[in-house]
Amino acid sequence: MPQDAANKQNETISVKQIEIEKYGGAEEDTINFNHRFTIEFKDMKGITVDEVDMNGQMTVVKTADSLKIARYYDSHIPLEKLSP
Repeated sequence: MPQDAANKQNETISVKQIEIEKYGGAEEDTINFNHRFTIEFKDMKGITVDEVDMNGQMTVVKTADSLKIARYYDSHIPLEKLSP
């Protein structure tokens, strides 16, 4: 969805200030995380026009041969970013 917002505004996006923090009691082979990051929107000249703070949660599960994100949620991009 962030890329859709950037495209509709004729802007580019980048992610900065990523923070990930383990929380709660994890079950065996499962870890829960809170996450926070900032999405920076820049116009075609490279000038920052907006920043949106995002936060959410995810659950990572260990499978037989890899780690997989089993649950992911983050806050939503403001609706005004989805309209040109």
